[in-house]
Amino acid sequence: MGAREFLGMPLEEAISTQRAIRRFKLEPVDDDLVLHLIELALKAPTGGNAQNWEFIIVKDAQVKARLAALNRQAWRIYRGISRRSTAKTDQSTLRMLEAADWLASHLHETPVLVVACLKGVIPPWPPFATASLYASIFPAVQNLLLAARAAGLGAVLTTLPLWSRFLARRALGLPWNVTPSAVVPLGWPIGRYGPTRRRPVEGGRLPGSLRESRVPLETKPQITRSCRRIRALGVWPSSAQLMRTRLTHIVGLRTHGFCGEPLLLRCLRPWTFRNFSLVNSQSTALQLAFQVV
Repeated sequence: MGAREFLGMPLEEAISTQRAIRRFKLEPVDDDLVLHLIELALKAPTGGNAQNWEFIIVKDAQVKARLAALNRQAWRIYRGISRRSTAKTDQSTLRMLEAADWLASHLHETPVLVVACLKGVIPPWPPFATASLYASIFPAVQNLLLAARAAGLGAVLTTLPLWSRFLARRALGLPWNVTPSAVVPLGWPIGRYGPTRRRPVEGGRLPGSLRESRVPLETKPQITRSCRRIRALGVWPSSAQLMRTRLTHIVGLRTHGFCGEPLLLRCLRPWTFRNFSLVNSQSTALQLAFQVV
């Protein structure tokens, strides 16, 4: 049976029944099927259509063993915290921890590990730049999970093996400018998929929706630093203002994706608008909205 013949599941069924599968059989997974799943994963959107991703298929036993060792190191800490904070009556969470414990002990035996990577170094600050880069890889990871579900494969998203990017790069033999972002173990499942349990949408709308949380642009408070008032007006300042103005706390942003609603970005230290605009230029959806008066 060809790889494409596996994927006849309706989309709604795949979304409704796709859940974390952490126990896998030792049976191998066909290479053509894995490549087809990644081909579908790459249909996901990416910022500016940069397609700055790399997917690494790990089947080598030594590389899987290195990633499994990193996973166990992080899991020992996470497991201890989770077990202490989970009530003994919370059977659902306890079952999840047992399955995660099984995966930590058998990750090196998983038939295939897919490591989703971003080309480039992910900056820790400003937060919106970090979020923009991750937004260019995790939609593809979700596509991969859904495609695996449609193929009947088990899959789960984990980041525990990547707790140290330096060690993860060394385990995978990656250069410094390729950042591993997620690991997806793939294999034929032990057990079964089933409908996921989620809290229902309340009253036909999501709590805290944009419509409920809108704040008129005129009501945004002015921020003062060194007698400079920053007022959000939805216009670009001049280049001279960009070069000489520094801001400590808040920069006003507007984004077309949220119906022009203002967003506030918190800055940790003084930062020149010139440097900020260079970072912001990576995302065409955002527009600086301020004026010095």
